[in-house]
Order: sequence, then structure tokens, then C-alpha cells
Amino acid sequence: MACIFLNGVSSSGKSSIAREFQALASEPYFHFSMDDFLFNFPAKYRQDALLLAKIDENSSNDILQGFHRSIFALTESNIDIIVDAVFSEEIFYHAACQDNLSKFDAYIVGVHCDPAVLASREQQRADRPIGLSIQQIPTTHNFLDYDLEVDTTRNSASLCAQEIFEYVQQHKPKRRCNTIEI
Repeated sequence: MACIFLNGVSSSGKSSIAREFQALASEPYFHFSMDDFLFNFPAKYRQDALLLAKIDENSSNDILQGFHRSIFALTESNIDIIVDAVFSEEIFYHAACQDNLSKFDAYIVGVHCDPAVLASREQQRADRPIGLSIQQIPTTHNFLDYDLEVDTTRNSASLCAQEIFEYVQQHKPKRRCNTIEI
């Protein structure tokens, strides 16, 4: 069973990389993203769901807990999974990995992109608040030691997926989720 986390700011290309990775893999990988999870709420409640997904150290969040427990359930069922998420705070990482996936190996991949390219992608998408990705930059990559890092500024999602695929074929994850020190 393989679990791969793609961590990067909004619009950095995580979902595109995940789809390309699925096409490369000889085994089926389930692509699971926080976006898909939140966008399954009815449109009239979606903004509330997005607001509810923001947590701090002192709050319990049913939406995020449901997302993270879903990842755990899939991995516990021996389903290979590629997750795209934004660990913009240490607490998001702890909720996903340390609280739910401590029994499983997981690759943590940093997905980077130049701010100007992020801004352009947000304009094209029109399903994100403008400036969200730029807001997430200062906190998204500063507390994790990645297995691998890719950059979608000049590299296609296909090329990044190929790099991740080759890495997963040739390496074990650097650590188990329950042993990561931050």
C-alpha cells in the first residue's frame, strides 16, 4: 500500500500532477483531494464548509477530521492513494499524518510554483478567492522535510508526475508519519 501526499498552495498543480501520476501507475491509485471533499457540499453551503475547514490549535473540526479519517480508512483498506492537500499549518499536517496515519508509510512531496504563475492560474480558474495561493506561501512549506520536491512553474504536471513516480519506485519514504519531528 502506498500513500503519497502532495503538499502545495492552492493552484500549484497538485490535482493535475495526481491525475498524471494515476495514468503512469500500473496499480490503481485513488486520488483524494480536500477540494473534492469540500466541493461535494451543496453550493449554498460551500462557503460555510470552506470557512469551517479553517481550524486552529484549540478547535476540533468535523470537516477536516472527516477528510483525514477518510484517508486513513482508504489506506487501512490497502488502497493506494495520492492525496492533494494544503498543509499550510503544522496542525493540518498533524491531523492528517500523526493522528490518523501513524501505522502507514507515506511519501510527502512538496509542490512549488512561482507566485506570478499562481496568480495567473487563479485568474483562469475562477473557483478560488484571488490571492489565496499567495497568502498560503509563507506557511505551506516551512515545517516539512519532504521526500521529494517538484516545481510546476516551468515543468509540466506530466513531468512532475514522472519524477514522483520514479522516486516512489526507487525509494522508501523517509519516515513513518508517527516519527516525523517538527
